[in-house]
Amino acid sequence: MSTRRTRHHASASTLQLLVAAAMAATAGVALYAWQRPRAAMFLPPNWHQALPPVLPQIWIDVLPTLLHVVALSLACIAVLSVRDRTRMAGTCAAWVVIDVALELLQHPWPALPRLTGTFDPLDLVAAVAGGAVAFAIAGTKADPSSAAVPRRARGGAPAEKFEAYGVQHAD
Repeated sequence: MSTRRTRHHASASTLQLLVAAAMAATAGVALYAWQRPRAAMFLPPNWHQALPPVLPQIWIDVLPTLLHVVALSLACIAVLSVRDRTRMAGTCAAWVVIDVALELLQHPWPALPRLTGTFDPLDLVAAVAGGAVAFAIAGTKADPSSAAVPRRARGGAPAEKFEAYGVQHAD
């Protein structure tokens, strides 16, 4: 019975994380299209000018980066069925590193290849903030029973494995 509950909880958590990831991705794409209307070729010209200013321009500039990290972190955590907080933090950190690296590649460094785009140091901050937001969201779905447990507490390696290599195992 408890296995059934755990499986149901895991699938509900996975679905909730995927929905949150989809919402973040949708919001990010909408903001990106609003911020860069030329990128939204499927919409009528000058459509964005009819919208009232909802957020300060600085937020509109950095929110797509933040939402990108949130969406991809949550999607990876859900798809890979990550349940412990340590691995969740690692997944979020990986997406922060990827976004920071891509942003740094937009900087005009001498003698380094450059991606097209505009380097914005606030995007670096937004990527880190996005990782923190993703971890805060995913952490609510962490399974407390799958917390990282030291090897010794899990029983460690059997004494026979140590003795096979001539190592004395002390209990």
